[in-house]
Amino acid sequence: SLEPLLLVLDEYRELQEEITQWWAREGARDAGRRRASGPPALDQVGAIARLGGEAGVHLVIGIKRPDLDAKILPVELRNDCRCRCSHGALSSREAELMWGSDAIGRSVPPMIQGRATAMRADSTPGEVQSLWFPDPLELQGDDLGDAGLRERIVEQP
Repeated sequence: SLEPLLLVLDEYRELQEEITQWWAREGARDAGRRRASGPPALDQVGAIARLGGEAGVHLVIGIKRPDLDAKILPVELRNDCRCRCSHGALSSREAELMWGSDAIGRSVPPMIQGRATAMRADSTPGEVQSLWFPDPLELQGDDLGDAGLRERIVEQP
């Protein structure tokens, strides 16, 4: 049996735009290869979302702005994403697009790093705490904990 595979497509909007531009420029030169639905690579993302779990392929799609990025995520692809997570507080429009309610995900405390709204085991969204790691290049003073932590992390060979 195959080992599980996690496929992370962060900044999906950028990826989709790059693939679409490449397809318009290079991939569809032959008129016989042109397809009304666009680049085949984007169709494959949908296929992975639909069928990948059964084959042990799990897909994570990262977007920054649900209010803008929802336009580039086909409804079928969004519906195939069984688990959703939004970090930080959302605007009412973002909450509506992400959770189907303009109230969910809006009261996440901004002072708690890693706090998010996610789909719980009972299929309802709720507040969760995710892992959060500070940027070691931005650590200062008491944030360092171990006095030499920053130096060890950013030490150049």
